[in-house]
Amino acid sequence: MPHRFERLGKCLFFWHTSSSGKILPLKKIPLDSVWKPPVDWAIQQYRMRFGSRLLSVYLRGSVAIGRSIARTSDIDTVGIIRGSIAAKDKKTICDLESIPCPYEICPRVDFSILSETDMTTSARYRTGRLLAMVHGFPVWGKSFRKGLPYLSPGPEVAAYAPRLQRDMKIYQSLLGCRDVDQPAIYRWILKRIVRAAFETEMKDRNDFSLDTYTCGMVLLKHHPQFKDQLLGVLDYLLMNKPISKNEIREFIDSVGYWALGRIRSQGLDREIVQLDRRILREQ
Repeated sequence: MPHRFERLGKCLFFWHTSSSGKILPLKKIPLDSVWKPPVDWAIQQYRMRFGSRLLSVYLRGSVAIGRSIARTSDIDTVGIIRGSIAAKDKKTICDLESIPCPYEICPRVDFSILSETDMTTSARYRTGRLLAMVHGFPVWGKSFRKGLPYLSPGPEVAAYAPRLQRDMKIYQSLLGCRDVDQPAIYRWILKRIVRAAFETEMKDRNDFSLDTYTCGMVLLKHHPQFKDQLLGVLDYLLMNKPISKNEIREFIDSVGYWALGRIRSQGLDREIVQLDRRILREQ
C-alpha cells in the first residue's frame, strides 16, 4: 500500500552531526528557481525599510533546507540590524507581516528582526546563536557564524519545547478573534506542538531536525498511540487536507498536553533560563 505522503517525495531530514556529536551548521544551498523571486522580494522589503542599518537577511525553515512545498510552505526570514531594536522597528515588522506575498507559490512571508548584539552578547544571544549555527544561513549580507560554538542535540538547541506552554496560551487567546487569520493560527500551533514534542526526543536519539515531516514521523514511530492524531495533522500541514476544529482540539488535548508533561519532566521549561544565564556568563 503506498505511503500517504508518497507524492511529496519526502524522506526523513536530520541535520548532519560531526563525529563528536555536534550539529553542523546548514550549508547555503542554491535556491530553487521558483522560490528565488519571493525570497528576493522579501530581502528588498527589509532593505527598503531599514536601509544602511540592515546587516544581514537570514533564511530558515523549509525553503532553507530544500523541503518546501509549493503553495503550502511559508518563507521564514530574519533581518539583522545595527543598533538596538526600537518600538518603531517592531511596528515596521508588524506592517511588513500584513503585506501579502505577490507570488502564488508562497502563501506568506514571515518577517522578524534581531539586533547585531542579539547575535553576540545580549540576553537574546541564544536566539541569535541558534539562527546562525543551526536554523539558517544568510541570503544577503554578512554571516555571524565566525567564533560561535557548535551545538549538540538536546536542551541547548530546544527552541519550541521551552515555550510551548506560552504558545498554547497565545493560541487560546487568539481563537475567535475576527482580525486574526484563524487557519494561520491553527497551522502555527500545530507545527509548534509537533516540533516541541520532537525536541523531547532529541537528546536520547542524538538527532536534530526542524522539518515538520521528520519530526512527525519520529513521533509516529516511537509513540504509535498518537498515530491517528499525528497522521491527520500531518495531512493538514503537508498536504492541505481538511481538518475539523474538533480534530485540532483533540490533538492539542492529547499530543499537546502530553508534550507539555514531557517538557516539564525533562526540565526543558527551566533549562532554557539556566542555559541563557550560562551563555551570558561565557561572554
